[in-house]
Amino acid sequence: VWTDGSYYSRLVSVEASRVAPRLINSGGNVAVSQILADGTGLGIEQGSKSELWRIDLQASRREPEEVRNIPWTDNRPHVSPDGRSLAFVTNRNGPTQIWVSLLDGSQPRVLVSSVPPFDRYGDRTVVDSISWSPDGKWIAVLTEPGVGHGVNDARLFLVPAAGGRLRVLVELCSQVRDSTQWAEDSQSVFVSKEDEQYKANYFRVDISNGTQTPVEVVPISPYDLTLLPSDAEQPHL
Repeated sequence: VWTDGSYYSRLVSVEASRVAPRLINSGGNVAVSQILADGTGLGIEQGSKSELWRIDLQASRREPEEVRNIPWTDNRPHVSPDGRSLAFVTNRNGPTQIWVSLLDGSQPRVLVSSVPPFDRYGDRTVVDSISWSPDGKWIAVLTEPGVGHGVNDARLFLVPAAGGRLRVLVELCSQVRDSTQWAEDSQSVFVSKEDEQYKANYFRVDISNGTQTPVEVVPISPYDLTLLPSDAEQPHL
């Protein structure tokens, strides 16, 4: 059984029996694939190692510095504007939640205990991105139904960074490949909506009342900024 980002195995008798299936491993991300003749189980541990790094852009030599390891349960990290805190998605408690901690991982706390389901798609909701407002008071959370390719539906939520009620800001918009963009005054965010031909239209959304104002986008030709390492991804300005 795979659920909430972890593997669990249950042993079931092939004989007709009223004995309930029993859990043969819990905790750890281990998938038991075979029960051997001697009664032992053969399994594979699923996992990966991630690390948080930073670079001092004011230093004469811009050498990357390792901050700490990131547990395999955590993803979508986003640093607060003051550089002291980190918001991230985690399955540490089982269900998908959003936590906030200091940059070094200390003082973790649950910010969102349960991510709301995405309507008819049930409880397979995926957190697409997290982003702090420039003033550090709000965190925007973009979710998607997690149903695979061809569905770009998304929903945008707001939650106070200090803790509080999660509220819907935009009921239906489109997924983004980077975190939600904020206006410099922290009073509005920008979202896109794709039509049936997958053409994107952009809107400025007032966070106080949800009012959406169309934004005219002037296309420009792409140009190279700099070369990135082959394993680099998700650059953010």
